[in-house]
Amino acid sequence: MKFCQHRWLENEPVCKRLIGLLPHLKKYVKSVTEGKCPDPKTKSFETVKQCVADPLLAGKLSFFLSVAQLVTPFLAAYQTDKPMLPFLCADLYKMVKALMNRFVKDDVMARVSSVQQLLKIDVGLKENHKVYSKIDIGFMAEKSLKGAAEQKKGKRLVTKS
Repeated sequence: MKFCQHRWLENEPVCKRLIGLLPHLKKYVKSVTEGKCPDPKTKSFETVKQCVADPLLAGKLSFFLSVAQLVTPFLAAYQTDKPMLPFLCADLYKMVKALMNRFVKDDVMARVSSVQQLLKIDVGLKENHKVYSKIDIGFMAEKSLKGAAEQKKGKRLVTKS
């Protein structure tokens, strides 16, 4: 499976699989780094090694997956030869509103009941942004970030001892 920047329908299963393989990739990179396994000395391994070193990788992937899961049904519905144009506006409105609900304040989004009102929201205004702790990054992303924070806290305690 391969990530593709322009074919979003293929990225959800790739991301799910990568999240499942991530602990094994970390273990493999650690084995190579410790000299237990031969170093493949390839550019792709160096890329994997660099990505696996990011303590927030699981959270980033989980966030990407949550967005992909929101966008995929829309994309799948419009990959057809059927006449879907009459439904495009309503479906786009639902999808964009759902995405904006994650980042834009609830009181701002509560006033939105039409496409025109949605388009009038200035997402560049900080007054319209949710505070960072209220942003919906998805359940699994939050869980991953909490795990990374606890792991970092644990490392600090071990270092101080």
